Amino acid sequence: MNRVLSLPDLTEIFSSDKIISYCDGVFAIENNYADSYQSWLTRVDGSWSAGPFTILIPRTNGSEDQRTEAFTALEGETITVFSPDGEILLEKTIPGLSSYDYADGRLFCCIERDTYYTYLLMDMEGNTLYDTGENCFYCVELLDENGARLPHRLWSIASDRLYPICYDLIDEDGQIVASGLRSIGTQTDEAVAVIKGSSVGLMDLYGCWITKNSIYSIDLLD
Repeated sequence: MNRVLSLPDLTEIFSSDKIISYCDGVFAIENNYADSYQSWLTRVDGSWSAGPFTILIPRTNGSEDQRTEAFTALEGETITVFSPDGEILLEKTIPGLSSYDYADGRLFCCIERDTYYTYLLMDMEGNTLYDTGENCFYCVELLDENGARLPHRLWSIASDRLYPICYDLIDEDGQIVASGLRSIGTQTDEAVAVIKGSSVGLMDLYGCWITKNSIYSIDLLD
């Protein structure tokens, strides 16, 4: 039997014969690795449980206290998003779903098609805010220098709409804030480092240049 105890009085909060990978005093995540990977989201008082899921992840809000803002669960091609109170915010089956990410009430999904991958940005009502279509090679999430999520989030989309391969920056509402970028760098809460054409510098999160220099006038290795 596995147990979670409070400090400093060592009062038992939760116990399970499964592996406990998460417990916040209200919810716990139980895992069973015996036959296949299965996870359950369970109230510590035993009044409610959901699962099993193949993938179950607590999502923090990126603040200093790292509070859980949601739980995301995947079973087959069905993704479920639970609020911190256990309410189902979204339950949607997405054919071809390969992987996904979640933050700030947005789902970013990688969809496997017959001969390519596409990426969808969705809100908690299941609405598609952005669809890369088939001209997308990959997508990366931009984080700050410490790997933390930011209040204003951008994603980088590498597409072959322009040659050589260029990037688009997509905001959390699915709007393209900058396109035709040759390279991208670290994002802060106010700017992102980019190369566009023969220019290099910092863009704000709306796609406007903050600083701009010619790539021929600076040492990019400095």
